[in-house]
Amino acid sequence: MTDQRSNTQLSERRLGAPRRGDNRENGFSLVELMVVVMILGVLLAVALPTFLGARRPASDRRAETILHTALLAARSSVDTQEGYANLSTAKLLGAEGSIRFIDGGTDALATRNEASVNFGNYGGYDFFVAVTRSASGTCFTILDRADAPTGFRTDASPNCRANAVDLNGVWSESW
Repeated sequence: MTDQRSNTQLSERRLGAPRRGDNRENGFSLVELMVVVMILGVLLAVALPTFLGARRPASDRRAETILHTALLAARSSVDTQEGYANLSTAKLLGAEGSIRFIDGGTDALATRNEASVNFGNYGGYDFFVAVTRSASGTCFTILDRADAPTGFRTDASPNCRANAVDLNGVWSESW
């Protein structure tokens, strides 16, 4: 019987059973917890600005991608002879179902995969214009005309609508 008791006592000591006279409770002290909280705070202070700084470029890139895809859908939806004058939002949706093509008089949001579109004939030239606002608040515009290279524009305009775009304005070759 003694052998059995000593084995039990031995295994209790190995498993960390409390010894007689030891009033110390298991757990972490307040100082240890405060050190962990402080380390987590420093890590958060370093990582948060980096994370927030990456959100704006990512949301802007999403808007650019939506408009580029909308332009590809427009180009694939029209015959070279017809031009953009006979384009419709139904044709655009048939060519690219992931974008919600909306009327040129409505604001479009990239967060909802929307593109405000306008198309037709202006000054004897066919045109296609698509506009969307990124989550950062920047309004992105792409213009394709038969008489000029594809144009790109960004601004902080409160009206992010395709039919509010000045087709004769200043356009750049990239965003």
